[in-house]
Amino acid sequence: MPAPIFCGQCGGPLVETFVELEGRARAVCTQCGSIAYRNPRVLVDTIVAAADEVLLCRRALAPAAGRWAPPGGFLECGEALEEAAARETFEETGVSLDTRQLRLHDVSTLLDLNEVYIGFLAELSERPELVCGPECTEVRFFREEAVPWAELAYPDFVDHLRQYFRERRSGERAIHFSRLDSEAVISSSYSISAIGEAKRLRAVPTALKHD
Repeated sequence: MPAPIFCGQCGGPLVETFVELEGRARAVCTQCGSIAYRNPRVLVDTIVAAADEVLLCRRALAPAAGRWAPPGGFLECGEALEEAAARETFEETGVSLDTRQLRLHDVSTLLDLNEVYIGFLAELSERPELVCGPECTEVRFFREEAVPWAELAYPDFVDHLRQYFRERRSGERAIHFSRLDSEAVISSSYSISAIGEAKRLRAVPTALKHD
């Protein structure tokens, strides 16, 4: 995302200036003093699974045109994360998802791109009919052994998809977090059963003590 050059309030030029109150440099207007904040963009994607297959889209547009990826895209203003995931899936593949079917699967922070990816999982009882959207050249379901691993668009998605297949075989469920930059990939996973147990324990009322 290119840095802004002019102020959105008065149109004056912006200059990178250290803001002592915030402890970092910001783009500050030389005329009115307004700060032009830049925040990470939020994207969503969805692993759509039916039986032992997952749905992938061959991208028609840059970046990674010609490579395979899950249905996904940018979060719109006024839109919930799960609504964006369902919308992008329908636009790219013609598959309608109930937002209640979606389970949080992974969260990735791409520091060099200033992007945050929220990944969902939708497990369907049967394979739906597909309609290839304008941002794709092909949409298909793949068994694990047939996934075009070398042609997947993004390295972090390779990891998330492999994690999904491992969890499917083991019956385990987890939420995966990763941080990617030019130097390293740092990742961790949290068992959903452990999260559920923690919620259950917090829900148990504490017995009142009487003197």
